[in-house]
Amino acid sequence: MTMPESYRCWVCGRNADEVNAVFHVEPPEDAELVKQSSQIGWFKEKFLESAGIWRKSLPKDFKDMDFVFVVSNPDQFKAVKIVAEVNDARKLMMDWLVKASGILRRGEQGQIQNLNPASLSAAERDSLVKAIEQFEGRWRRQLAKEEGEGAASKDPAGFQGMSLADGLEFLIAGGILYYDVQAMLIQFARNSLISKMPRWSVQMVEGRWGVHIPMCDVCAGLFQGIRVGRTAPSLEPERPQQVSSKPSHRPEPETPQVEAPVPAPVASPTPAPKHDRAAELAAEIPAGASPEYVELVKKLGPAAGDGSEKPKYLHDHRIKEEWDELLEKQSKQS
Repeated sequence: MTMPESYRCWVCGRNADEVNAVFHVEPPEDAELVKQSSQIGWFKEKFLESAGIWRKSLPKDFKDMDFVFVVSNPDQFKAVKIVAEVNDARKLMMDWLVKASGILRRGEQGQIQNLNPASLSAAERDSLVKAIEQFEGRWRRQLAKEEGEGAASKDPAGFQGMSLADGLEFLIAGGILYYDVQAMLIQFARNSLISKMPRWSVQMVEGRWGVHIPMCDVCAGLFQGIRVGRTAPSLEPERPQQVSSKPSHRPEPETPQVEAPVPAPVASPTPAPKHDRAAELAAEIPAGASPEYVELVKKLGPAAGDGSEKPKYLHDHRIKEEWDELLEKQSKQS
């Protein structure tokens, strides 16, 4: 709903008139209409200046003559220097008013000059007809010819039976009406153009939790554009969220990937020193061993360290077997 003019936007602090004054953009067509309106005003001023000259230039001897007769025979009245100008003004302005009056009142189709009845609303048409009727009421003259009067009649409408002086005043008043109607038509065109332009207003916008805040259309559009996906801007401060025991469905934040360090080169293993065969054999011979045992150990080789496939426990087992055989042999000899 539209807010009263006293309400102001919660964001920018402007009311509807101030928002329109700041963001209103004049359409290019409106500039042309404004120019035409200025021209109409200028022509009206020039017409009034000419009307003042006509009054002063009208000879007293011709004031009571019939207006229609004088202006219809300009060659016979060369003494009246204003006859040509008056007749041209009559044809330009009064004839246009006669045609416009008939079109507006009887709903006739057609367009004269910048009057297009199809582009007017009912209220605008009534305003034009009312202005013409008020003019006719002041002068008690009808501009529009009655039906059946004859369209071929060349007599200027409304001037019948008027003296030259009265007809001149009637023409001057009709000229003022002509320019006023032209100005009204231009204003109607401007109104139609402006009505198609966007009109900013201050409205109540629903925020979070059902809170309504006055906001102008401009700020509301900005908030809606920033908060994508929300039908209305959230204008209240964020409330702390309650911690839920349910697992969260929010995606886990991505762990930044760190490049693994390049391993340092590993030094080649130092080859094991060669085993001292003699020292190993000596280490395995127990003290006080007989010459036969010593000879047997030498045949078998060291217990470990020479790359032998025999494990130490197997080596020890074979030594024990040889020793037992040696003892058995000695016992038999003895």
